[in-house]
Amino acid sequence: MAKLNTQDASFLMLESPDSPMHIGFMLTFKLPKGAPADYMQKLHAKLERFAVDVEPFNLRLAQKEGFGKLAPEWEVDGKIDLGYHLRHEALPWPGGERELGLVISRLHSLPLERSRPLWECTLIEGLQPDRFAIYMKIHHSLVDGVGLMQRLTHILAESPRGPRCILNGKSTGRRRFATQKLELSRVKAIAKAAEATVNDVVLAVCAGALRTYLAKVDHIPKAPLLATIPVALPKLEGQTIGNSVAGIHAAIATDVADAKKRLFSIRDAMRSAKEDFNRLPASVNRIINSVGMLAMMMMPKKDNTDPDKSTFTNLTISNVPGPKHKLYFHGAEMDGMYPVSVLAGDHRLNITVLGYDEHLYFGIIASPDVLPRMQRVAVALPAALDELERSLGLARPPAREPAANAKVRTPARKSTRRLAVAA
Repeated sequence: MAKLNTQDASFLMLESPDSPMHIGFMLTFKLPKGAPADYMQKLHAKLERFAVDVEPFNLRLAQKEGFGKLAPEWEVDGKIDLGYHLRHEALPWPGGERELGLVISRLHSLPLERSRPLWECTLIEGLQPDRFAIYMKIHHSLVDGVGLMQRLTHILAESPRGPRCILNGKSTGRRRFATQKLELSRVKAIAKAAEATVNDVVLAVCAGALRTYLAKVDHIPKAPLLATIPVALPKLEGQTIGNSVAGIHAAIATDVADAKKRLFSIRDAMRSAKEDFNRLPASVNRIINSVGMLAMMMMPKKDNTDPDKSTFTNLTISNVPGPKHKLYFHGAEMDGMYPVSVLAGDHRLNITVLGYDEHLYFGIIASPDVLPRMQRVAVALPAALDELERSLGLARPPAREPAANAKVRTPARKSTRRLAVAA
């Protein structure tokens, strides 16, 4: 159990039938173009798979008597009835703003049932023309307005999600693995010159390689590819196994031809994404990650252009810190450390990077039956790094070769004979 702080507890103490203490939001949406007749039923089915086994959705008030009510505590509800918390309503004709306002007025007037987790969500169809709404209310003791908006902003996408291209769609179980190795010192030099992080440069190198690859096998989308970038979270108290990660999503500027501008765009996008991420506590980021994973699993895997079935993000790019010094096994020096990851949702490509000693080791996994010649991504990485160096004026001068008419001096005969004798 977890005790409520004084401010949170006050929202429970002040609540009465005439003064309910829940807050909420109402969102309205346009139906996607060409949406099927059963779109709302399918959306409701998706919401029924919402991850409610995480805070705050799985917390309910511990039932206490007498003076115990003055020190309320949260307890975990292990048997949440999602059918109770998730409702589905239709507006009466003509389904205008007045009808919607009356429904929200009725729903927001009803207090939350304290024997259950203190939230409800209602899907409302029939809003004309070709629109629908979602209304959610949650008790003020669980979250404030700013926190609620931050969570909502992270769950919603800023566009119908990532651009559709060959990197997404239905896959097979067969996998193809490719590798590449880049010098860490070169990446650090670029990061310093651009006032960026090493991870920003890694993303920019990957973006350059992806542009080269897509130009040859498919097309470069007009909109930038969206990448999922895993971020480590603190382990839960007592946690010794399992995952403790979340993900941030950022555009990697594959629509920008200039390498320098591409890096700056990625740097700025990552700074903004990190600021938003760091504003939220780890528990909230775990919720967002759970919702995101659920959304990726629910995304249809077949190829199409329906916005409802477009990709969540185009690929995962993960940068994992590794050992900074050489390692040995039974006297043998380890000279490579390549990660091999998984394909999530409708992703056909995953790029995971591991730092070891003085290099970055790229492990690229893909579904070769639907992503042809994926090893070209690995091949294109060194050229993308060269391009970044040139754009920032860091390109190393090429090795000097003697001019065609230059005289090449040869050792004197006497020296040659001595060498021969010595040999």
